[in-house]
Amino acid sequence: NLLAAGAMSTLMVRYLTMPGHNERCLRPVAKWIATNAPECRFTLMTGYVPAWQARDFDRGSLSRLADRAEVAQALAITREFGLRTEEHV
Repeated sequence: NLLAAGAMSTLMVRYLTMPGHNERCLRPVAKWIATNAPECRFTLMTGYVPAWQARDFDRGSLSRLADRAEVAQALAITREFGLRTEEHV
């Protein structure tokens, strides 16, 4: 449980940004962390690379890299919620 872990030590969350998933995935996570664990260190990992055969299984967003606009949007979302964000490629 993240709240229990955060009560015992410094909590750090590493979030892998995936193309096409900022609004439906990152935004709710960022909001929850901002509300429940505001002192959390948040690392936004932007180096998603489609794994072997990803194009065969997913013809949508996960079969490609995140573009610069998506990475910028992800950073903007974390800043919107005031998260202590570090970017890691």
